[in-house]
Amino acid sequence: MKFYRGQQSPGGIVVAVVDEESGFNYPLQPRYDLVPSQADATQCAFDDLERLSLAMLADYLEDDEAALEHYPTLHKRVQTMEIPFDKTWNIPERFLELYCSRLGIVRKARPK
Repeated sequence: MKFYRGQQSPGGIVVAVVDEESGFNYPLQPRYDLVPSQADATQCAFDDLERLSLAMLADYLEDDEAALEHYPTLHKRVQTMEIPFDKTWNIPERFLELYCSRLGIVRKARPK
């Protein structure tokens, strides 16, 4: 199972993608290449939930165009979540899977 683990840092929210099955972890990139920001493009911290929604969806779907199209709706959903930003938190990949399924968003097939 994969999940998104975040915690507050002095520069904003830092998120790692954790894959429990493979043991492979990597930082979730804020994706300034998709939506420019006033923030420093070299920064790996998130300054708002909108950017977090975009980055998680782009990572999950592996489809930048679909992520750009659908992240505003995900952002509205993430805003209603009670995320304890003062502590370490997890958002399971299953959350994104259910979100995409309900909206009919198809995830690209992963090569085997």
